[in-house]
Amino acid sequence: MLRRKRPLTGSVLAVLAVACSGEGNGSDPVEERAPEPPEESVSLAPLSDTSGFVVAGETRIHYTALGEGSPVLIIHGGPGLDQAYMRPWLDRIGDFARAVYYDQRGTGRSTGPMTTEEINFDDFVLDVDRVREAMGYESVTVLGHSWGGILALAYARAHPDKVDGLILLSTAEPGTQFAAQTQLNSREARSEEELARMQEIQASEAFAAGEPSAVSEIFKIAFRGTLADPSDLAKLNLELAESTAGNQQAVTGLLQQTMIQPEWWSELSGMEVETLILHGRHDPLPVEMAQALGDSIPGATTVVLRDSGHFPFAEEPERVLEEIRSFVAR
Repeated sequence: MLRRKRPLTGSVLAVLAVACSGEGNGSDPVEERAPEPPEESVSLAPLSDTSGFVVAGETRIHYTALGEGSPVLIIHGGPGLDQAYMRPWLDRIGDFARAVYYDQRGTGRSTGPMTTEEINFDDFVLDVDRVREAMGYESVTVLGHSWGGILALAYARAHPDKVDGLILLSTAEPGTQFAAQTQLNSREARSEEELARMQEIQASEAFAAGEPSAVSEIFKIAFRGTLADPSDLAKLNLELAESTAGNQQAVTGLLQQTMIQPEWWSELSGMEVETLILHGRHDPLPVEMAQALGDSIPGATTVVLRDSGHFPFAEEPERVLEEIRSFVAR
C-alpha cells in the first residue's frame, strides 16, 4: 500500500534550486491504494529501431532504446526535465543490457493533455508499467535518478513481481527525515550572487513564457552547486528542449496539485526487490539519507561515490557503469 502524507509543496528541483520550505498546507493525511497495472489499451508506435512512442489514451510517451539484453528502464529526474541530461552517459548501459529511456508526460517529445487527470503521481508511476508492457517485457530492472528515484521506488513497491532489480541513483528522499539538512546543504552550495541571479530570471517575462534559454539557465545555476566539481556542469546537457522548458512549470504545478509528500520510511522493510543505491558524497541530498535507505530496504547495497555530487553518472561514469553492470549481471 502506498501511503503518502503531507502535501508536496516543492519538487526535488525546488529543494535543490530554490530551497522551498517544504511545509505542508495542513491537509488531513490521505491514504491511497497502490496503482494497478493499466487497463486501457497501450500500444507501441516505433519510429525506428531505437525510438518511438508508447501510446496510452491521448498521451504519447517518447522512448529511446539502445543495446541488447536484459532491460534497464531509466527514469529521469525533475519533475519537468527529460531524458536528455542523462545522455550520453547512461547510453553505455546498452553495452551490456537493453537501456530504455522515456520522457515523462509533458516533457521532451512526450505529448498529451496538460491536466491533473493526465499529469499526476499515480499516472507517472503507471507510465513505468505502460512502457514495460508496451515493449513486451515481463519484468525490468528499474533505474531512477533524483525525483525519478521516487517513481522507481513507488513502482517497485507496487509491482515487485515486475521488477528484476531497483537502482536508486542519487535518489530523492522517500520522506522528510532529512529534508531540513537537504535544504541547508542546498543553500550553502549556492552563492548570494547565484541566488540573486535565479530570482532575477524567475521574475522575468522570458521565464514566465517558458523560453528555453531562461529555464535552462535556472537549471544550470541550480545544479552547479550540486556537483563535486562545479566545472563538471559542462558534461550535462541542460539546454532544454522547447517543449520541456515550456511545460516545466506546468508539469511541476500539476504534480504538486495531485501528489502528497511520501512518508515511506516505516514501510521499506517490507520490500522484496534487490536494490542498489548509488549516492555521491558531495550530493546536497545527505549521504546519511542514502545510508538510512540502504539500512531500511532488506538486502540493499549502498555505494557512496567519493568524487561525485548529484550527477554521478557524469562525474564518475566508469565507476557508476561498473556498479550497474555488476548489479544487472548478478
